[in-house]
Amino acid sequence: MTIRSSLVAGVLAAFAFPSLALADAAVSSPFGRATPPGAKTGAAYATISSAEGDRLISVSTASAKTTQIHDTKMENGVAKMREIEGGLEIPAGHTVSLAPGGKHIMLMGLTGPLKEGEAISLTFTFEKAGEVVVTAPVKKVMAGHDAHKAMKHGQ
Repeated sequence: MTIRSSLVAGVLAAFAFPSLALADAAVSSPFGRATPPGAKTGAAYATISSAEGDRLISVSTASAKTTQIHDTKMENGVAKMREIEGGLEIPAGHTVSLAPGGKHIMLMGLTGPLKEGEAISLTFTFEKAGEVVVTAPVKKVMAGHDAHKAMKHGQ
């Protein structure tokens, strides 16, 4: 078989078996939240998109023994975090933000404090796209009330 016929066969196979084509998933702007010494839990955030649609199944890191994909909901004036069962749907052509006060990656059983200025490695596992590994800088993130006070209103 010549090189040209091999290329033609490969292109035809891609059209004949679209499920074999690589799925896309992009993870951008990842970061971890700095924790105080002795903290057992932490959080990480990112922006996720997929042109074709996908599902985030899990996230892992050497910085924690266990991770869960969480959502934060207000119930009777109290913020409650719950694991998102079955993974996080990433609709085709949309972006899903994991951000403080909303959906996030809960890091449980930290192997050490998450220190501002350092970085952690996160492996996002998708149903279609497989693994996407990112390096997330650790940042100091202000809590809701402090962030509100830091905002400039009316300017």
